[in-house]
Amino acid sequence: MLLCVAEYELIKSGQSKQFKTVKSFCEYHKFSHQNFMKLYHRYRQHPVEKSLLPRKRGPKFKARRFDLETEAEIVSLRRLGNNRYEIRNILSSKNQIVPCATTIYNICKRHGLNRLGSTEKHERRKIIMKRIGEPVHIDCHQLSKGITIAEPQKTYHLLGLIDDYSRLA
Repeated sequence: MLLCVAEYELIKSGQSKQFKTVKSFCEYHKFSHQNFMKLYHRYRQHPVEKSLLPRKRGPKFKARRFDLETEAEIVSLRRLGNNRYEIRNILSSKNQIVPCATTIYNICKRHGLNRLGSTEKHERRKIIMKRIGEPVHIDCHQLSKGITIAEPQKTYHLLGLIDDYSRLA
């Protein structure tokens, strides 16, 4: 590639014996004019051979990752069965720098925790009842107009409450 740079400078000055234009030079060496100019300008800024080598594309390794303590805390919270939104709320209550929900999902995916196993689901869904009246299930149903004898134009609702501990309705 150093020979190509020297030949290009000869073409620019009009002293090249083999090529008259840069286009014919690029066609002969089978590379695009744009890519060659990129390498040439990079070499002119830093005239070392290393600047002519192709650079790695894409993001640098671990350049945009969260710190390891936060990542470990996210993994431990996920193992308890929390979803990404719950993890975000827990971390924000601790006054930390909080990653977005998508970043939390990507961390969980990287550790293989993007889907909960049956044990985590079971632990998460367990409702602990200690006394009567704690968790109550409510169901509300609107009755059709005209179904009652008293005031047929009025809307009535049927409300059902079931205590989860005693199963009393």
